[in-house]
Amino acid sequence: MTGGDEGEGAAKAKPRWRRGARAAYLILVNTLALLVLLEAGWRLVHDVTTPEDRKARAFAPPDRVGYTLHPFMQMANPPDERTDAGPHMWGWRVDPPGAVMAPNRLRILFLGGSTTNTDYPSFVRQQLEPALGAVTVYNVSFDWHCSLHSLYKFWTYVDEIHPDLVVVLHNINDFYRGFTPPRYSLPQYRADYSHYSGAMNLFWSVGKSKYDQRPVFYARPGLRVADRLDPPDRSFTGMLKSLVAGSEVLRGLREAIGGERLAELQRRAGVQDAPERVESKMMFADEVLRSLPAFERNMGNLAASCALKQVPLLLLTMPFSIDVPNPSFLLPGRMMTNDGIHHMQPADFAFGMGRFNEAVLALRDEPRTWVFDLAPKLTETRLFLDEVHFIQEGVKLEGGLVADYILEHRLLGER
Repeated sequence: MTGGDEGEGAAKAKPRWRRGARAAYLILVNTLALLVLLEAGWRLVHDVTTPEDRKARAFAPPDRVGYTLHPFMQMANPPDERTDAGPHMWGWRVDPPGAVMAPNRLRILFLGGSTTNTDYPSFVRQQLEPALGAVTVYNVSFDWHCSLHSLYKFWTYVDEIHPDLVVVLHNINDFYRGFTPPRYSLPQYRADYSHYSGAMNLFWSVGKSKYDQRPVFYARPGLRVADRLDPPDRSFTGMLKSLVAGSEVLRGLREAIGGERLAELQRRAGVQDAPERVESKMMFADEVLRSLPAFERNMGNLAASCALKQVPLLLLTMPFSIDVPNPSFLLPGRMMTNDGIHHMQPADFAFGMGRFNEAVLALRDEPRTWVFDLAPKLTETRLFLDEVHFIQEGVKLEGGLVADYILEHRLLGER
């Protein structure tokens, strides 16, 4: 073989080596991505722990958590064609999309939770425009958000938007914040709602403050995840051990593969199975309505804020149903619970929803405030996805009713 032949062979060998390295790299990256997706998906759809397990595993040693988190704003909408990505209303939906700060348009600011984070504000716009001209809808709402979020967002955006009307729909998110389910909150109710992690429960854990040992939130996963090891190990190996120890996917696989063996080890260790979930009897009114004073305070402050800014305010009562085939809020031990075991009865739920709606109706005499009792207008069970959310037909009916009320009471005029 000549020198030229040897050079050609080496040139051919090198690309094969590179291709092999690249293939190994892609396999590793895709495997890691798959593991992350599996972990996130498992935590979303499969709760492998009992309430007792969660309580025991959630608390870090008292001297480990040196800070706390206030789970307030939580999150906003992901990017899509109606979500503003600019400097004014970033993360909120504006309809039509190109009219974020457009002049010579009537402007309506919608505030609420997931029951407002739908197409109903857009249906309101569509029905108003033939009678009133161009309208821009600012849907500054999101899942889990409550009256305190809306009070905050009103003062954040009112001077930016200069709305001609503010429409607010709140009830259920404040209602269930009166409870302290282990899955979503600290064990002690707080009137500023800082006990509730809400949608961030997948990423925040409960620990104990090293200062006064009270329950607090701390972030996960992250570098501090290694602090869970005893003793703490901040090395790369320690971090991997901690992640493996805290993996819900691996925990589920261990239980699936060795369920009988695990049960035997638990029996020998004296660990008892979690008690069966039992239905609670009628809860005391002060438990069911624990967050009602905070709701009344926040909604009253919203009314006072709109009056101060000389903006008309339209408050809506919230429709609900307890006969839906796919309940969400009345699932045993989920949201309407203080211990993860006992849960609210449908009669208690209806009683609480009614009382929160009454608190909204009580504001009808406030200056520049109108109250539309929407709840009795939409009661057909077939319109509901769950206890408070509508299918698209219900959303469209809701938008039409609100638009009719605005026109009938002349809440909007020419810009």
